[in-house]
Amino acid sequence: MACRHIRGVTLIELLVVIAVLAMLLTSVSGAYAALIEKRRLEGAAEAVRSHLQLARSEAIRQMKPMTVTHPGADDPLWRLGLHDDGPCSTGLADPALPGACTIFRDASRVLVVIDGAQYPGVQASASRPTTRFNALNGTSFGTNATVRLRSRSGHELRVIVANVGRVRTCSPAGSAHVTGYTAC
Repeated sequence: MACRHIRGVTLIELLVVIAVLAMLLTSVSGAYAALIEKRRLEGAAEAVRSHLQLARSEAIRQMKPMTVTHPGADDPLWRLGLHDDGPCSTGLADPALPGACTIFRDASRVLVVIDGAQYPGVQASASRPTTRFNALNGTSFGTNATVRLRSRSGHELRVIVANVGRVRTCSPAGSAHVTGYTAC
């Protein structure tokens, strides 16, 4: 009976394969973390844009001015609230409390607040404390309002409300630019 030689893997070959796999996993996990961060930033910007658009449409639908209360300066625990009777306290979670961010819908008061805790790592600030939409045509009172959202890595999206009530999302040019958005 002839002897067959079965060649195995040497320890050095095994260590080289493990080192290469470790480098690949490190680079992939970094890219994955950056993708998650970008998605959170985009999700926060979409939520803010939708919230502002809701305020505008509710003002027209209910024929009553609607006010959006914006976050403070670069707040990681930011909130955005909507109220049909002026500025509101975004920290109140009970719609029955006076000053809570509520609107009248389906015969009751409904709490309407975006909680920034849903978007970890995203900070928000606004150029104005509130934006108020006119009931007649959905225009905003005063000057343009900008809500700026920033990720930990410095990427930035801005949600801008023009005086005519138009709500749009853009990203500043340069290192803070987020791919897929027009430049501000």
